[in-house]
Amino acid sequence: SRNIHIPNFYKAIIINRPMKPFDDKDKFKIDQYIMNGGRVLWAIDQLHTPADSLQQNGQFIALDYDLNLDDQLFKYGARINRTLIEDKNCLPMPVMVGQPGDPQPRIGLRRWMYFPVFMTTNSHPIVKNLDGIFSIYANSIDTIANPEIKKTVLLQSSVYSKKSTAPARISLSMLQFPIDELFKERKTPLASAVLLEGKFKSVFDKRLHPRFLATLRDSLKREFAPACNVENKMIVVADGNMFENDFSNKTGPSEMGYWRYTNDRFANKTFLLNCLEFLTDDSGLLEARTKDSKLR
Repeated sequence: SRNIHIPNFYKAIIINRPMKPFDDKDKFKIDQYIMNGGRVLWAIDQLHTPADSLQQNGQFIALDYDLNLDDQLFKYGARINRTLIEDKNCLPMPVMVGQPGDPQPRIGLRRWMYFPVFMTTNSHPIVKNLDGIFSIYANSIDTIANPEIKKTVLLQSSVYSKKSTAPARISLSMLQFPIDELFKERKTPLASAVLLEGKFKSVFDKRLHPRFLATLRDSLKREFAPACNVENKMIVVADGNMFENDFSNKTGPSEMGYWRYTNDRFANKTFLLNCLEFLTDDSGLLEARTKDSKLR
């Protein structure tokens, strides 16, 4: 069970890969934290993608976690879709290769379209000049047409990408087809991380009973905030695995962004640190650090 309490001195919080539905009590605490100036980095998986089933059975069905966050994120300006991004620009993973009946099956690396690598082309200070950022079974994000909220796409797929909608059957049999053959047509990139800025409105506005408002005011000495008094910001990332550290029984935890199968390092850690610095530092230090200086 979850028991959320957010002290006022936290400038930002991270909600990273929840797997159980949020009840209204916890949603209310997060909502009022935001209305009072708190910043949030959401890293959300909408779909359950069991990797062990893929290894054991060669397939799984991606099903909805049903986190009960849709109305809240929609009110703030974003919708995380129940889709999985498939991208030609992706990581390889180890699989059994060879023909049926081979006496000595072997392990080989094959590019897996559900492990997209996002190449940042945005000039926003959070992602400016960053290397690739990998994700594992990322969802796509739509932004809501709300003129009061500024939306900035931070991460998106390549033009050679598409999406599958849940409930989706994910099978290793897809590796039988050359990945270049699967992504011949150029399409509009799919957003997977967005920055939202503005005066957010509470998802609980006009939904609370007067008796609850009186208890909140009299017993807890708090007034319900229907909206932000000042400009606020949050970041929504549609992947709960992007900020995970790999772990080896021999060497222990690896640095965030390390892909052990190819010994490559990606910019996941820098992206996370930039997100938190942008959310917590209002002095513009991140913008100053990424500013271009032209030599005369």
